[in-house]
Amino acid sequence: MSDISIPGVNSKYGTQNIIDSLVKVERNKLVKMEADKKALQGTKLVWQETNKYMQNVRDSAKALYGFNTPFGSKLGTSGDETALTVSATRGASNGSYAVKISSAAASDRFLSDPLPLDKAIAQGDYVFLVGDKEISFTFKGGKVQNFVDAINIKKPDLLKASVIKNSSETQLLQLEGIPVGQKNTVGFQKKALSTLQEVGMLVSAEGAKKVLQTEASTLLPGATNTWKQDLPLAINPGTELRMTVQVGPPISQAVASPKRLFTLPDAPEVNFEGITISGGPMKGELPPLQAGSPAMEIKSMKGLSVVTEKGIVALPELPDSTTPTTYSYVFNGAATLTSLQFSNGNSARSISISELTLVEPAVKTGMVPKHALSTAADATLEFEGIKVNRDSNTVSDLIPGVTLNLKNASEKAVIVKIEPDKKAIKDGIISFMANYNRLITDILVLTTIRDSNPASSPIITEASYLTDDEKKKAEANLGLFQGDIALNQVKSGLQRILMNPYATDGSEFTLLSQVGISTNAAGNGDKVNASKLRGYLELDEPRLDESIAKDLEGVRKLFGNSTDGSLIVNTGAAFSVDELLKPSTQLGGFNSMHISTIDGDIKSKDKQIASYNDYLTRYQQDLKNKYGQMEASLNSLNKNSQSLNSLGNTTTGQ
Repeated sequence: MSDISIPGVNSKYGTQNIIDSLVKVERNKLVKMEADKKALQGTKLVWQETNKYMQNVRDSAKALYGFNTPFGSKLGTSGDETALTVSATRGASNGSYAVKISSAAASDRFLSDPLPLDKAIAQGDYVFLVGDKEISFTFKGGKVQNFVDAINIKKPDLLKASVIKNSSETQLLQLEGIPVGQKNTVGFQKKALSTLQEVGMLVSAEGAKKVLQTEASTLLPGATNTWKQDLPLAINPGTELRMTVQVGPPISQAVASPKRLFTLPDAPEVNFEGITISGGPMKGELPPLQAGSPAMEIKSMKGLSVVTEKGIVALPELPDSTTPTTYSYVFNGAATLTSLQFSNGNSARSISISELTLVEPAVKTGMVPKHALSTAADATLEFEGIKVNRDSNTVSDLIPGVTLNLKNASEKAVIVKIEPDKKAIKDGIISFMANYNRLITDILVLTTIRDSNPASSPIITEASYLTDDEKKKAEANLGLFQGDIALNQVKSGLQRILMNPYATDGSEFTLLSQVGISTNAAGNGDKVNASKLRGYLELDEPRLDESIAKDLEGVRKLFGNSTDGSLIVNTGAAFSVDELLKPSTQLGGFNSMHISTIDGDIKSKDKQIASYNDYLTRYQQDLKNKYGQMEASLNSLNKNSQSLNSLGNTTTGQ
């Protein structure tokens, strides 16, 4: 059975090896087609990367002259960032401002008495108020932490609750209003009122009044008085100063003595040689005497003022009434009251003041916080010497385009400066230069003559910013587009643009080199540094800083300027670079055409490969059929030969 062979399955003639060898020869063409396709795909990637580098240069160039140019960016700085920070938009004007913060806006923040760890909060309908907004929920009862969770889940942007374990056996309940400002005081209704009294967070307002004086103090006309009893006192925002005022009846004034409006002159006298001769007295009827009139009465209810650590504040006029009348004044911000002063400016009336009392805001509701860590108050500040109040710590309406973020009170005025963002300008210029140099490197790699050792090419070794992978890729691409006219034109165009002078409307800066941006081609002495002749940009940072500080507008116009009065940029280095690269990078541009052509070649190559694969399949099958037939014929002949041999052997034996 060892000499049996089945055509197409096994062969004692080695036909399968012959078929494989013949197919392999034909497959070499397919290998070349696939290599060509891979080369086309590699070329496509190279063009895509080159297009990306060009687009990066365009984008960074546009950023230097477009509507969002960093030359228009503004930087706000604060002389004391612990007191306030500053942010400025592009619409802000350069300038310096003095801001003194008397107090930042605050929110209500209350603590309870120490509570046992197993303290239970009763069930009920709880209502909390933050300003004019209401937070209500039904609590089913539970521990303090359950109560805190029930509060926090409702409106965490209005009210926050927390538990603080102040000892191993006790805890504190804390409530904090989130919005700041006097209008956002925290209030309590229904079950919340009684529960917070129970835990020692709220107490009755009795005793919260501070009585400065009960008995009447009468000031006669022109008199002054100062109250300093039990002062100074810390005043919370919203605290009310109350007093009872009564004007006394007019005091009679003395009448002036009658005065003669005209008198006759004395008789004339003449002295002659020691003899005096007197004339007769003048005679005539004189007008009657006129009675004196009383002095004009002065009435004034001004003169009351409070003295705080910040200075003297004149209060509104007192009520002009002969019956006891209640007068009140509400403090808008926090202050320390040192004294009360009053000058009676009336000429004929006395003024009595009694029942001087300071009333905390919460007295009006009958409850006050027992442990107030802070109370809701507006921010008070002085802007350029002008006192202003705001109900938020974010103040964006004092300086156009500028937001002041208030943090803490300041002992003295904080200087706020708005100026150009020089760092953003430098970063924009450096970004443009980095993208420019990366594109120049890419073009040099692609168009330089390839030598025998690409790794030692100066183009690659000089590009120290390339990563190891990028260097390997550069070695593979070295000289890939050697002599490409379009790429060489782009390179020479870029180099020319960055050396050209530009109109800057009278500025002394007309060349980029004047502000510290140049190719710096000259080497030391008379030698020329070949690497600096390749067109890379270099930055003299101190010179750029000096130029920006000296003439920011001149530097800006070097990159983009409008010379026809239309406010549309039509000249400048960045503008020119953008215009140069636009035909290459725009949709349907030169780079897109290259990539599109390569895509067409790849598709064509795919068709050739698919067609040739079909051909190889048919070719291999044909070979199998032919060699199978040949083997079958050989086997038939062998059998016939064996039959003849057997027949001959049989005849000889006979």
